[in-house]
Amino acid sequence: MFGKSKEIDTDFYKNQVKSCLQPKDNKIHILALSNINDWPSKKEGVRSDYTNKINLILSSLQDDGYEIISIAAMPTVLTNGFITDASQENVGTLITYK
Repeated sequence: MFGKSKEIDTDFYKNQVKSCLQPKDNKIHILALSNINDWPSKKEGVRSDYTNKINLILSSLQDDGYEIISIAAMPTVLTNGFITDASQENVGTLITYK
């Protein structure tokens, strides 16, 4: 089911996320992620690639001994001048951890 995509996501965690993590010092820290999504035109549905990537990051953080405090997603519709493309969103995900 995951194939090469899961390998790419694992590499993303190892090569980009891990280098931004703060040391385990019992203090609260944040990890800010950004992901541009082409959302389906349907009004409802699950964005499996985004969901899988965030779940992999959360699992990897916990496997590395971090505690997840909270997760927040902040979608923003991308604009190009006066034209808004509602099918593309920049999703900022804020993970609070210690």
